Amino acid sequence: MKINNYLHKINTMEIQETNKLLSEVSSIIETFNTENKEKQKEKAIYFNSLTQFLSIGENKLSEILAFFLDPNETHGQGNVFLRLFLEGLNDWGKSLNINIDNVLDKEVYVKVERLTNKERRIDIYIEFGDNEFIIAIENKLDAKDQTSQLADYYEYIKSLTRNSILIYLTPIGKKANDYSLKNNTLNLENKDYIRINYHKQMIELTDKWVKIAEAEKIKNFLLDFKNYLNKQINKIDIMNELSNKISDSIVGDKKIEAAFEIAKAITPIKNNLFNKLKEILNSNGFDCDINFGIAHIEAVLSLNFNFKLAITFLEYRNFFVIGLSKEGENQEYKGELIHALEELKLGKNEPWAVWSWVTRTNEYSEWDNASSWLKVQNGEFENFIKRIVEKVNSVE
Repeated sequence: MKINNYLHKINTMEIQETNKLLSEVSSIIETFNTENKEKQKEKAIYFNSLTQFLSIGENKLSEILAFFLDPNETHGQGNVFLRLFLEGLNDWGKSLNINIDNVLDKEVYVKVERLTNKERRIDIYIEFGDNEFIIAIENKLDAKDQTSQLADYYEYIKSLTRNSILIYLTPIGKKANDYSLKNNTLNLENKDYIRINYHKQMIELTDKWVKIAEAEKIKNFLLDFKNYLNKQINKIDIMNELSNKISDSIVGDKKIEAAFEIAKAITPIKNNLFNKLKEILNSNGFDCDINFGIAHIEAVLSLNFNFKLAITFLEYRNFFVIGLSKEGENQEYKGELIHALEELKLGKNEPWAVWSWVTRTNEYSEWDNASSWLKVQNGEFENFIKRIVEKVNSVE
């Protein structure tokens, strides 16, 4: 009996300590949000010139890098960015000793999506002189390696010149898959290509570009580019400042145990909210797939003329999209439906391979943060879904 009383006392104390910590964290968040409203007004801290209006993927990322590596481009800074990149390669590479002054003394040609003799496309191709020195960069942000890809690139650039470098650029500098390193004649080894990463090397390089750029417009763009890479690769953005404030408070007050108990509850909390999300969608006529709540989930509402309205939550992409499938043949109905949905001002319209129309909602695009989930809990999300369904039903 004494043991049970003791355990009950301990549990009660832990709950009290946890509740106290939650209250303190809530106060820190409230203060942070108030201060950030002023910062946003003065400095637009949440604005990024890249991501505000553009969808940045591997191809666009290659275009940006190629732009700054090209001395002839309109950034007007000459070869300063390319020089720093070559200096980086000498530091990162295995026994590389590029004679930078020598290669930069030659004419430089930079091409995105350079076509090879096997109809492959090299993401970034840099040629110095008349095939005197070549750098080929395979930029892998999130796409999978293709069969014989690096082997074919290697074979191609070696057929043009003996003096070449093949670079494999990935978020964390991973090794290429074996099937990418082999073709009918080659089996590349680690020494045959250079692995470089975004998370440290390219972000540090971009920071050097920011410091050396003389044109203010170029400097500002590069700052946004660095912030984009930090957020995309290292998950660093303005909210890290809040996380650091919370962390300092927890460690300083020695409430680490309570913090870890709260952290353990995050997964059950998300699971409960996913179930709530599913209930809302089901009650409004959407059929949720069996994997609802995993990385890629979809809820489908069947419409007239075999059209389907799909609501997809891509957790690893951190956005929520609404799209019409391409199965329908009645273009008049589709046009009326799109017009009705656009009246809701859902957000950005974007191209999407499997749908004839897609929009990414502004108000439900940050599922890593609490704001979207709070709208699920307080009923705003259900009203949002009901407005969509009402618009769909208004189209005959």
